[in-house]
Amino acid sequence: FYKHPKITLIGSFISTELIKNYQNVDQTLVLNKKSINLYKTLKELGEFDVFISFRGSLRAKLMKLYVSAKSKYQFDKKKYIKGHLVERYNNFVNDSLDINALPGKLILKTEKKNKDRKNKKLLGINPGASYGNAKRWYPKEFAHVASNLSSQYDIVIFGGPDEIDIATDIEQYLIQNHVFNYQNLAAKTTISELISQIENLDLFITGDSGPMHLAAA
Repeated sequence: FYKHPKITLIGSFISTELIKNYQNVDQTLVLNKKSINLYKTLKELGEFDVFISFRGSLRAKLMKLYVSAKSKYQFDKKKYIKGHLVERYNNFVNDSLDINALPGKLILKTEKKNKDRKNKKLLGINPGASYGNAKRWYPKEFAHVASNLSSQYDIVIFGGPDEIDIATDIEQYLIQNHVFNYQNLAAKTTISELISQIENLDLFITGDSGPMHLAAA
């Protein structure tokens, strides 16, 4: 449809960081939810051939109104109700651009290649989970699994800023079990660094979380 498009990504910091290294991404724009200058910000982007929004919120509708584009399309969850969300988004894009593309496998592009490792295999432990404690496993249980695998794997503990405490608990349990071949990276990585770290793992043990989907990709 477009052989060499220039793509501008507009969204949250995390979403734009995840896919900013894809081919044809020309620029990214992170929008502050509290921004009162939405109109001015979007108008300064200039003219687009196509604007596609995967959100149906009022804010997204305002964005569609403010962005200058020859063609504009917005996802309607009432219209696309069958299938996995990936399939629904794919059908939405196909209908919008009058194409018939199949959803491909998600591959995340990393900025740097990982160095060859000569030590043990790497085990990643990620105790965080979507929607908080209701879907979290206990830190002692994560530590128990890690301790049992520590003779085969070096251990990397992951977590966001809200998961420093649980990552520290796992670390303390490991020390109590005389396991010292670990590193605690909770709240110490950028999005790009997290992707590269997870890519380098041999085994990843995690709850239902964003990093789980990164590992799958």
